[in-house]
Amino acid sequence: MEIKNIEPAAIPDFEQQLQLENVKYLTLCTEEGIIAYLAGIDSELDNEIDVHFDFKEDFNEPVAKQMYTSFMKQNISEDITFNPQSEKEEQFIESL
Repeated sequence: MEIKNIEPAAIPDFEQQLQLENVKYLTLCTEEGIIAYLAGIDSELDNEIDVHFDFKEDFNEPVAKQMYTSFMKQNISEDITFNPQSEKEEQFIESL
């Protein structure tokens, strides 16, 4: 398993594959393909990004923690708003 931040210039290559738009920051977890991602997407509000996880299978907290740590190492200047997709994800975000 590998967790990596995607360079801004390479993000458009992944937007179509992940069926996302307006992605500004992207962290992938790969293992013979993408198994999870953490995406920061431009918000309608100025200086804010909407952030959410997506897992191909169930939410995995240890992987989420590694992805979050990697994601936060990027030079993010916007305010971050998390949009949890599940109860487990919401509990994880509240624990940060």
